[in-house]
Amino acid sequence: MFNEDIGVHSVFNAHKPAAKGYYYAMELMNTNLKNTVFIGDQLFTDIFGAKRIGMKNYLVSPINKREEIQIVIKRKLENVVLSEYRAKIKAKLRSREVEKGIRSQEKQEIKDWKKKRYHVLKRQW
Repeated sequence: MFNEDIGVHSVFNAHKPAAKGYYYAMELMNTNLKNTVFIGDQLFTDIFGAKRIGMKNYLVSPINKREEIQIVIKRKLENVVLSEYRAKIKAKLRSREVEKGIRSQEKQEIKDWKKKRYHVLKRQW
């Protein structure tokens, strides 16, 4: 198997997204949730399973473009979910930018108001 070439453990038949395989892998590596990262290319198995147990995770592009039919079907569903997720992230970022713009505008208005107030107070003295 590929893992032997690079000298690392693998968990065969891990039944992802079940938690048992993730915990078994951490046991083999003598790690825990705080110092383990899961890297996977399938959203509904690799990433979902890691998220379920609170493990930090990264979704990467698949290495091999030739896949079994069930994975090809899952990838189509993953694309729908990922496009919705990306749209939500973009909307959130846009709303933050708008909030920042409003906040900076409010700050400027407060500065202007204080400046005017200062000039009024200065004239009164």
